[in-house]
Amino acid sequence: MALVAAPPSFLKDVQVNWGSIASVSEEASRAMEVVQSKVKPTEDIISTAQLPVSSVRDAVILLQSPGCGSGRELELEELKEIIAELIAAYGDPHAQRKIRSIYDKQRKAQSNPNHPSNEDYMAELRETLWPCQTDIAEAYGLPGTSEGLQRIQNSVQRAITEGDVEVRCLADEALMLLGMSPLQNIIQEVKAEDFLNCIYTAAGDSSDVEIEEFLLNLKCETPLEKAARARGLLAARRLKEERQPPEGRLTCGLLRTWAAYERLGLAPQHIVSREPMPVARLKRPTAAQVWEFVMRNQPVIIEDAVNFDEFPPLFDFADFDYLRERCGHRYVKVKGDSCWDSKGRQLFLNDPTIEISISDYLDLVEVAEEHETCISWYMGKLPLHTDVPEMFEDILNAPTSPFKKYGTCFGENNKGVHTYFGCGGNTTCIHSDPSENLLLVVSGEKFWDLYPPCDAACMHTTVKKFLNSLVPPFIDPDHVPTEVEKNWSCYKHAQPQRVHLKAGDLFYLPIFWWHSVQGSIGRNMILNWWCQQHPYKEYKYKGFEGTREILEVMQHLNEAWSETAGPSAKERAVAQELGNGVLYSDSMCAASDSYKKLTAPPPRNPMKSASLMPSTRPSNGFRWKNSR
Repeated sequence: MALVAAPPSFLKDVQVNWGSIASVSEEASRAMEVVQSKVKPTEDIISTAQLPVSSVRDAVILLQSPGCGSGRELELEELKEIIAELIAAYGDPHAQRKIRSIYDKQRKAQSNPNHPSNEDYMAELRETLWPCQTDIAEAYGLPGTSEGLQRIQNSVQRAITEGDVEVRCLADEALMLLGMSPLQNIIQEVKAEDFLNCIYTAAGDSSDVEIEEFLLNLKCETPLEKAARARGLLAARRLKEERQPPEGRLTCGLLRTWAAYERLGLAPQHIVSREPMPVARLKRPTAAQVWEFVMRNQPVIIEDAVNFDEFPPLFDFADFDYLRERCGHRYVKVKGDSCWDSKGRQLFLNDPTIEISISDYLDLVEVAEEHETCISWYMGKLPLHTDVPEMFEDILNAPTSPFKKYGTCFGENNKGVHTYFGCGGNTTCIHSDPSENLLLVVSGEKFWDLYPPCDAACMHTTVKKFLNSLVPPFIDPDHVPTEVEKNWSCYKHAQPQRVHLKAGDLFYLPIFWWHSVQGSIGRNMILNWWCQQHPYKEYKYKGFEGTREILEVMQHLNEAWSETAGPSAKERAVAQELGNGVLYSDSMCAASDSYKKLTAPPPRNPMKSASLMPSTRPSNGFRWKNSR
């Protein structure tokens, strides 16, 4: 049943569309069907369960970390010649003896636990091969420096991403001569559902261990262990009763996610399982009116937040000729690891690592638009203040901007402005951000599935990837495929809402709301401001509130077991992963106080506007319900 509320009195002069998510969902669904009809056909997807999987980032034939790809472009044939010369150099008997001696030294050090070595064997290998690598780079007119080697390695990874089989075979040969594994099934060759399942399987951690079951089955031998178990059981049962996770399962993965919520001050009422607040639409609201939604942690779409006169980048950044002239020479990192799901969506994974010029990227997008297809890259999570200063300067010099208008509703924006720019239905997996999110659609369309923070129990997170869901995106919980139900049984309890954003829309995505995103077939770009929570909104957890008592129990067990051989490997793993003490310490439970010198949010004097503002004290329910 949809949750609909009457417009609060303070919004009587603003166009508000409450409970409009149903109509938005229908519109978005129709538009998304058009998008999906033009993406890669399902029958073209290569599905394999032969895992593990390699990333293109694993093609480190120069032993360099990801870096500069700028400078003179390498022709494909020239690149193949360079790799062939590297293979010849690596295969030299003298070089092979040196490489083997380094690995032998590493194996001996690892086999002697009483004399651990801090020696960096990869640095030694890099230093050994440096002369031959730099000589080859200089022979082809490249600098004999790390920058030159990074340029070659970047070109290799780019060619593999674009599907060049010959370059990949040559890279495999070079890797084997370096004593490394060749590329196996790279991500592009694996079905998305298989890959996400692979991540969970390969994690090998305690993510799916149920806390209460773990404690009940614990064989306690010492008084400390018995006391810890009793205390942990009481705390786990209390927490499950308070937060009511679906199917009553409190796993290590969920506990880790909840600890992250508490660490950054997400109020308890947003973690308790309940029906989510609907996404609202506002027409050109004031900052004071947006502040009401921020305090409720409620998503809102803002129409006509800025226009072309107020914010010229809204027009300029959609113009490829302008971008070519302004910043086409810049080299930026793009995402290259992608795979296809059963619905033909191209899912981009991992952070950007491969460099490409903006001018080249724009050319590729235009070709893809002409043929209504996709490209191998996605310019996602690009920091403009460091990587494209010209675009950042345009934003700063604009008469106003979304952040200038509504920034007083948030804490510090210490990450600057980012852009996500792609085409071809580029899709991002379900995840949540540990920041308040204000984003503006510059061009194209974006389709979102949103889940409230309390749906964390449906996301099947891991201890290490506690803000990333391993459930494939855009699945209807009422019609879960059998394979998804088998692997991710709790997802059927999720409560997604679908949102359709068009160019010019501004969207407030609250902290820790889970989301998956798909772009339109044509060019689609958003500008993104990540912010900390405003100090008035931040909740400070005290004592053993929330997850802290269970985490301290795990720390006691971890410390006690460090001097005994009694516990099993699985029991040790649970204690080590959750009991390191970092997750629940006072200094980590809430955002830093250092930014509280910020100006107070609108209205300027919150005490005089108590009737319009939610209380800053924790409550058992959402304050907005009182206005119904």
